[in-house]
Amino acid sequence: YGDWSSDVCSSDLADLGPAKAVLLEGKDGPLKLVNNGGRPGWGEEATSKAWALGSVHVDKLLKKLLDNKSYADERARFDEEGKKQGEEFQKEMESLKTQYGSKSKDDPDFPKGQAAVQALFERYQKWNAGMQAAQGKLMAEQVEKAYRELTAAVDTVCERRHVDVVFRSIPSALPFDSR
Repeated sequence: YGDWSSDVCSSDLADLGPAKAVLLEGKDGPLKLVNNGGRPGWGEEATSKAWALGSVHVDKLLKKLLDNKSYADERARFDEEGKKQGEEFQKEMESLKTQYGSKSKDDPDFPKGQAAVQALFERYQKWNAGMQAAQGKLMAEQVEKAYRELTAAVDTVCERRHVDVVFRSIPSALPFDSR
């Protein structure tokens, strides 16, 4: 009798088919396997087929996109402008210190100097709040744009590779990095 499994599995064995369907017996009755749009299928519904799945590590890719030179340059320009404006406030404070710093509380110009410092401080706080809001807006815009680029790239890969469903993921084995 010999080793019949090597004969059955040999590369000389011709393909089985073509066939319109394959019936598999089971305790709940037969299961009919068919070609459903190029995928193994088992029913009449469009969803009764095998699906090609993919997974995208969004965090890792978004960080790489945001490290891109165009995004980094835009943030650097914003930071540089903020630094220049901050230096202007610093110069103005130094000027006030020079003008009023040596005045005692009894000096008639002391209230004027105190008011000037308070006004500068209020302008600085307002400017700083505006800068923080603008920086948050810039970052949100960049994240949104990078995410759109990422989804466009995923769509392109899915189309080329015939992937039906893609899950966004952040592998739980990786520590969280809030950078």
